[in-house]
Amino acid sequence: MKKIRKIIAILFILAISSLAFSSCMGQKQKIIASYGDKQYVYEDDADFLDFYNLNRYFHSYETGDDVTNTSEYNNILSDAVKETIIVRVFEEEMEESGYTIDMDKVRAKAEADVATFNAAYDGGFEQFCKDWSVSKDVFLLYNRYEAMREIAKEYVEVEVSESEAVEYYNKNPEKYFKTPHYDVRTIFLQITEPSNTSEMAEAYDDAMLYIEMLNSGRSWESVKETAFIKYGESHGTVFTERLTGLNHVYMKYFLNVMDIETAVYIVENQFYEEHGMTFKEMFPGSFEDYVKENELLPETKEYNKALETYMTYSSVIYNIEFEYAIKNYWREGTTYYKPIYHAAYDSFVVVTFDRIEEEEITISFDEAKEDIMKILTENKKDKEVDNYISQRMSELKVKIEYK
Repeated sequence: MKKIRKIIAILFILAISSLAFSSCMGQKQKIIASYGDKQYVYEDDADFLDFYNLNRYFHSYETGDDVTNTSEYNNILSDAVKETIIVRVFEEEMEESGYTIDMDKVRAKAEADVATFNAAYDGGFEQFCKDWSVSKDVFLLYNRYEAMREIAKEYVEVEVSESEAVEYYNKNPEKYFKTPHYDVRTIFLQITEPSNTSEMAEAYDDAMLYIEMLNSGRSWESVKETAFIKYGESHGTVFTERLTGLNHVYMKYFLNVMDIETAVYIVENQFYEEHGMTFKEMFPGSFEDYVKENELLPETKEYNKALETYMTYSSVIYNIEFEYAIKNYWREGTTYYKPIYHAAYDSFVVVTFDRIEEEEITISFDEAKEDIMKILTENKKDKEVDNYISQRMSELKVKIEYK
């Protein structure tokens, strides 16, 4: 199984040769940042290193990039400094003001994070710590920081006007108008090299494991996050995170497939009549193989036509089994017994049957207003906490000394 690549650390050293957060024998301890009354964050500060390296991981996980430019690097560094200072200064200030962090909840969340990495990261949490140079208490530290933010949000007062709520309602019509449909959740597991049979087999086995997890009671969100650790964008894939989610399968467009073989046979015949050959004859391997064999250049007329042909046929074949599964195996809250392969996206897809909405529903503004106000209030509180943190950083005269 693949590990999240370590090239980011190497590139940091090559690109910014002076940036090595470890003390060399005989050298004076370097200061990363100063704040308050002659207080410092040093290069070997355990909290700072955990925040810094965890932020590197989050950057790679969220963007799929192993290489960060100078601006991104500076953001990662300054965020780590800010988080280190918050944990130290804010915790003391909160305790003086009578606010207490519930460490039992913090530990429980940290243990859940560790369990997730043990289940999904190649080599488990211990290997994750080695790969990203973080301590075994990294998630205890991270969840302490998050707990402080949550406490701060509880005491932030914000106002949301009705006009703001109306604007949100009008800009998000898909949330408040629903036609009869099936709600289906999918988890895409994109394969980087479809011609690699061992990678295909591994992804299939992983998909079967996720199906077993879901059907044994694990929450969909939990299994999704587990899948993202191995198949997310940090591994060079783009479809896993972008296509995974909730799908509304509208009944008026439903294929109502009763027999997969007959439905596929009809599509194959239509393809043969249009192209004078079968799909397999035209595309014996992946689309990339076809492009290489025919020396097609991206964005040319020939390339775009071949891509449209490949994507259209592959999507129709996928939808046949997808809608067959819904029609014949639907049981609310369960997951289809096997993954469905979607050749257009080089992905095995785990399909979970969520719920059926049989009536056309329009949720009025008055009905949605309370939930909208909560959403906007939460967003505003987040911004206020960010503003307060920035203000306190300014008051503490935080200065990055090491760039």
